[in-house]
Amino acid sequence: PFWIFFLFLFILGSCLSSDKEISEPTESEELIVGETGNYMASKLMVTLSSELSAAIQREGLVEATRFCNIRALPLTEMLTIASEYPVEIKRTSTKYRNPLNAPDKYEVVALNYFNLLAREGKQLPPEFIQKITLEDETFFYFYRPLVMAGLCIQCHGDPTEMDPDLVSVLSEKYPDDKALYYKEGDFRGLIRVKIEMTELDLE
Repeated sequence: PFWIFFLFLFILGSCLSSDKEISEPTESEELIVGETGNYMASKLMVTLSSELSAAIQREGLVEATRFCNIRALPLTEMLTIASEYPVEIKRTSTKYRNPLNAPDKYEVVALNYFNLLAREGKQLPPEFIQKITLEDETFFYFYRPLVMAGLCIQCHGDPTEMDPDLVSVLSEKYPDDKALYYKEGDFRGLIRVKIEMTELDLE
């Protein structure tokens, strides 16, 4: 519920300027943005998981890590370019591996919301929407939470329990890696879909 979201904003006292820019979407906006966001988030998850699984089968886990470093962001950008919708797709987290996935101020607010729910052991909502209004534009951020699966732990778990060759590659590619020490089932981060909708689109 959105009232919980605004309560968390007040308690956390974070992103005060963002608070003024974020509002609750209308019912029709939530419906259309949710449909578009879910479609694009699902497409990204299927694309990345299938490509990664193929890379692991073809080259093994260590070499597949190089795939993530080289191909994950371009594949995400390709989905944005190829989309029939006016969207931008991104994966983000407070514990990011690639600095290009670091959150902006609106994403920080959403991540704080999900992280607080996760720390309190509460069920994560399947989606979350921010309506963001600036001086010259209005757009929406759709979020889908990501949770650590068993396969992911091989690259995001405790480094002392990981393949030494894999740890070496990760250290080389991501010297400031924050995405470690996860356990299966942990909240990982968010898929964020930025959606630009005009009044005509929402009628």
